[in-house]
Amino acid sequence: MGLLTTDHDWSFWAAFVVSVIGTAVIGYLCGLIALRTKDEYFAIFTMAIGFIIFLVISRWESVTHAHSGVNNVKFPEGGELIDFESPVAMFYLVFAILLVCVYTTYAIRRSSVGRTLLTIRTSEDLADAIGVRVGFSKQLAFAASAVFGGVGGGLYASVVGFIGPDSASIDKTFEFLMFILVGGMGTVAGPLLGSMIVTFLFELFQDFQAYRFIVLGPIIVALVIFAPRGIVGYLGGFVD
Repeated sequence: MGLLTTDHDWSFWAAFVVSVIGTAVIGYLCGLIALRTKDEYFAIFTMAIGFIIFLVISRWESVTHAHSGVNNVKFPEGGELIDFESPVAMFYLVFAILLVCVYTTYAIRRSSVGRTLLTIRTSEDLADAIGVRVGFSKQLAFAASAVFGGVGGGLYASVVGFIGPDSASIDKTFEFLMFILVGGMGTVAGPLLGSMIVTFLFELFQDFQAYRFIVLGPIIVALVIFAPRGIVGYLGGFVD
């Protein structure tokens, strides 16, 4: 988004669409290799991909501007109807797209595709035995998650107006992992609730940001062991 709108003078909407499609393609290709691994090897491999991307962004100065970053990323064009340079207008645009993403996630979960993915999560061997195309389904899920990441990244670049290597640092991986673990993995509302709670806590204790991952590491381990279902997962179980 940043490079297309600044270096190549693309409009926001054209750059946004191309960026999301490009992210989906990259996600699908990475999935071809990543999904051959399982459990901790999958986690290590995908984290390595993220670190490679960070190195490319921070070192390939002629293309990515490296640590100088990309400034003045364009706002969306609203014609004469809406001025998206207004923070309020931009807020409502991001909020509207968030609602679309949440509804899309909910619709996928309720569809036959979603039920297929839930079957795979429960037992890959069982899913394979009843005729589910396990590898293909997981690749689609991997690409779909990359699409949501591309949407969020493209909007982030425009809202902030600047994008640099820090936006792809390993710290972000742990932040996003916290969102999911606190809110509830495998739920629609979990990551949303988790992101609100964790971001609020980060802001509350921003004076101690230099030490936050010393605290976050043990918390992530404790959540995985003692509360793997997260807040929404446990609330859902209680309601059921």
